[in-house]
Amino acid sequence: MHDKIDPKHIDLNGPQKFPVRLGIIGGGQLARMTASAALPLGVEVVVLEKSPASPAGRLSPDCIIGDWANPDTLLQFAAQCEVITLENEFVDAGALAVLEKAGYQVFPDSKCIATTQDKWAQKTALQKAGLAVPRFCAVNTPADITAAATQMGWPLVLKTRRNGYDGKGNYTLKSAADIEAGWQALGGGKNELMVEAWYPFVKELAVIGTCGRDGTTAVYPVVETIQRNHVCHVVKVPAPVDPALTERAAAMARQAVQAVGGIGSFGVRHDGGRIGIYQHHRNSFFPQTSASLRSRIIKFCRLADYDGARTNNQYFMNVVSFRHVNSLQKYFCWAQKPVQLYRNLEAGEKQT
Repeated sequence: MHDKIDPKHIDLNGPQKFPVRLGIIGGGQLARMTASAALPLGVEVVVLEKSPASPAGRLSPDCIIGDWANPDTLLQFAAQCEVITLENEFVDAGALAVLEKAGYQVFPDSKCIATTQDKWAQKTALQKAGLAVPRFCAVNTPADITAAATQMGWPLVLKTRRNGYDGKGNYTLKSAADIEAGWQALGGGKNELMVEAWYPFVKELAVIGTCGRDGTTAVYPVVETIQRNHVCHVVKVPAPVDPALTERAAAMARQAVQAVGGIGSFGVRHDGGRIGIYQHHRNSFFPQTSASLRSRIIKFCRLADYDGARTNNQYFMNVVSFRHVNSLQKYFCWAQKPVQLYRNLEAGEKQT
């Protein structure tokens, strides 16, 4: 049995007594990675998952099986945690708002998730922060797409504003002849859609940026990602680009995380000039470090001051806000070799 702790009366900014109980909404492979990093440091993990056989649920003795869209289930889960985070950006922001209204601490918070879940809101926030993004606009009818094309030209990328990843939720419109097919394919009229100007690029760079609850930020090494059929196929660590471009990419990543009010670890992709929020599509950004980026950083990089630590450690440390993590640079990640390649093993490739 665990001692009952009232999270509403805990000062998470002060010295912590172990164990701290971290709640994770979602029990997939990303949650398992975070739980695996938390447990050796004495952080207990409670997982809320819809499936009884989830990867992370196996590491959580108190795993709760239920739908996080159900307010009663959410509150039952939250009562067992001191601080709550989420596996990915697909947890509805409204569900997180239920917990915040009840007095629980959630990071990233519902406002951040509401921004990152909606690609139009993402790009609006980044644009307001002074970051360059491709031209974009919301579209409510096929006629809106035609109007956008007169301003942006062809081709255009038609996107669902929510729940798109790995090429899902995107449709390239090469001309007006493609509008009807794209509209039907993405559920126009039922789903909120947007269009984005086509932006040519020669390299796609990705960065993991972390922001603590005190506003301190750090970034991991910039990598180059090569996509095949909209899925990450090869990652070069570190990115074989000019150091000045690396510095620019890192600075943009910091600015992007701050623009959406992020706390925790976020992935930022861009082509070295324009930027956005990560949905496995160029010019993108996402909360929580993705499996693709995280596995590559874990393999080819080391954390300077914490032997065996991973990007996951930094993620939950910034969410839980341990007193020992005042300077995130202490955990900065450095590549051990000039260039390493990682190929997607799920496609049956061998590492090079």
